[in-house]
Amino acid sequence: MLKLWTKIHGSENCIIKSCYKELVANSNKCKNWATCIKTILYDLETRPQLIFADSTEINAIELETWTNITLLDDLKGARSVDYHYEKGLIFWTDVIGRHISVTGITNDLLRKNEAIVRTKMGVSFGMAVDWINDHIYWTDETFQSVHVSNLQGENRRTLIANAIEKPRGVAITPSDRILFFSDCGSTYPRIERCGLDGKDRETIVANVGEPISLTIDHKVKRIYWTDRLQKGIYSAKFDGSSIKTVMKNSNYLAEPYGIAVHKDKVYWTNWRNGEILRTDKYASYEVEKVFSSALNYPIGLVVYDNTEQQTWGRNVKILHTEEGKISETDIDSGHRNTLSVMSTAKLVGIDYDYDRDLMFWTDSYNQNIYVQIHVCDYYGVHRKTFVTKELVYPDALALSPKDGLMFFSDFDLIFGGKILRSAMDGSERKTIINKGVNEVFGMAIDQQGRRIYWTDASLQTIKSATFDGTDVHTIITITEKPSFNPYGIDVFGEMIYWTNNKDRSVYTVHKYTGKDMKPFLTNLDSPKHMKIVSKESQKEGLNRCGKNNGHCDHLCLPVPVTPLTHKGYSCACSDGFMLEDNVHCILK
Repeated sequence: MLKLWTKIHGSENCIIKSCYKELVANSNKCKNWATCIKTILYDLETRPQLIFADSTEINAIELETWTNITLLDDLKGARSVDYHYEKGLIFWTDVIGRHISVTGITNDLLRKNEAIVRTKMGVSFGMAVDWINDHIYWTDETFQSVHVSNLQGENRRTLIANAIEKPRGVAITPSDRILFFSDCGSTYPRIERCGLDGKDRETIVANVGEPISLTIDHKVKRIYWTDRLQKGIYSAKFDGSSIKTVMKNSNYLAEPYGIAVHKDKVYWTNWRNGEILRTDKYASYEVEKVFSSALNYPIGLVVYDNTEQQTWGRNVKILHTEEGKISETDIDSGHRNTLSVMSTAKLVGIDYDYDRDLMFWTDSYNQNIYVQIHVCDYYGVHRKTFVTKELVYPDALALSPKDGLMFFSDFDLIFGGKILRSAMDGSERKTIINKGVNEVFGMAIDQQGRRIYWTDASLQTIKSATFDGTDVHTIITITEKPSFNPYGIDVFGEMIYWTNNKDRSVYTVHKYTGKDMKPFLTNLDSPKHMKIVSKESQKEGLNRCGKNNGHCDHLCLPVPVTPLTHKGYSCACSDGFMLEDNVHCILK
């Protein structure tokens, strides 16, 4: 049951309880429950809050007035707590029920809480939400490991499972793609960092006692932690250097646990004394008591505020291939990062299904098109080979997930080039354009205009057509510029982005007029294919695979809705497996 209270209309208290199906107002204490619930939700959305767990409840304290709001009660063993501000979701771990649960605000109501991770779940004291890539990370002391999944608890993967004794705290900085976690084992207590994919693991702070909880100060790029054994609060740079003591050996640190940083203050729970305290994060010894109770024992702690979860611009990434690897560049900041080195011989065409975390690519050497589950940095990979028959040189690739359609090119030295269309599971394949095309190296979808765009390296052109291959239109012809060679392409807003592998750059040009052509990225290694990854570019359409992966064991692939495929998707198995009953996969 959810229980909330807040002060409205002066001293009048309003209590609202939810039985999950409807909200029922206590008429004796609240004359207008609609006003009350909106007031509570408004406070949560507009005013910074300290959210803390104390085993049986999750509470919020408004930082301006220090007003206490109980968000959830009737819990058993709540420990770590975190949130996704944009989606209005609050997550927590339960060490008694051994699960991760979520609740949130939808349509001006509080959504019922539900356990999203239950199976193979031990005792978890640390959990963090990646609000940019929509993942949750948690430590598991029982199984001595660190895990990741999407926000629904699906596509789960174990990131760290060796050389770790007692994992506790965890914190992430999505913009820097860094995961921090602590090990409180007696053998070698320490704080480590690695990539969000679990790679490049290294110890950054070794001289610690028992680092219980971690948090990030994103503005100054420092990590903060509480040390229960040394009874202190410390901070360091992301590489572990410049360690500073915020506070140590104080009566306010009898049992430090949760920690959070907001603006110039650091907050922590002194759980055995039922306290939440704060001090200046730059090592001031003046302590303020934010919360104190003889009935509550605050443990996990986080600051709920939109400024703590900045998306750093539009969160639009350009994926581009360079010599068998995939890199990403933020379209606003220009920050570049290598995602993965592919094991295929000749990685060429690439596309990405944002909602389903699916990455598709072509391999011209093996004459195949592959599909793999892609959760951020290739978490939980299932790889399926399909569309293999009668292909000579498959290259460009583009997806329309809302339609369940896949477009790709093929090239033959004798018969020339062509553009084909199929369902995203490889079925219903047909040629839609076989005239006026030659070496089509890049292809993209413009959902706004319902058109496909492509580059032709031989003809030195960028063209577009409707989804059925008609109404072909030439955007630009650049044969007069020998330093230009159009290769990869994508469309975002009113602009076309395309790679020029001759001068190792990415250019932009207007998608209708072909004007305003200028370089966007320069000095790349050998840019070929590219894809812009953005929620905006794939925000329309129904994710028919969204609930429990369509109940598919491995892959759930969108297809056009027909009388034979009324569900709008089909299940597929990884290479080496086969479908047993249209859903479950077994070894061949």
